[in-house]
Amino acid sequence: MSLPIEAMGASEQPEYPYGTSAADFAKYPKRFREDAVLEAWRAYLGDEDPMAAAGRYVRAERRHEKNEIAVSQRVPGLDVHDLPMSEDDFPLRPEDMGLHLDSYHGWCRDDI
Repeated sequence: MSLPIEAMGASEQPEYPYGTSAADFAKYPKRFREDAVLEAWRAYLGDEDPMAAAGRYVRAERRHEKNEIAVSQRVPGLDVHDLPMSEDDFPLRPEDMGLHLDSYHGWCRDDI
């Protein structure tokens, strides 16, 4: 009889959900494998099919990558080398535009 996952120590917990192995995840690109394993674990613990969940995750990520468009592709005639790369390249400082740096929210407008 095997122990439930919650009762196992961190060193005893298997790397892959029960019924799956590294070979099952080898068909996915390396950049997706770690997250696919996590998605498989989520599905396994939720009484779903781990490999089906991992496959759905990888397909969604591939679809997202395919639909992702770079800024240089959105703006005709824009060369990425023309974009400002340092604070000195910006024509206005954020403070000149009524912005301040909040440690929690990032750049915020002064009037809000």
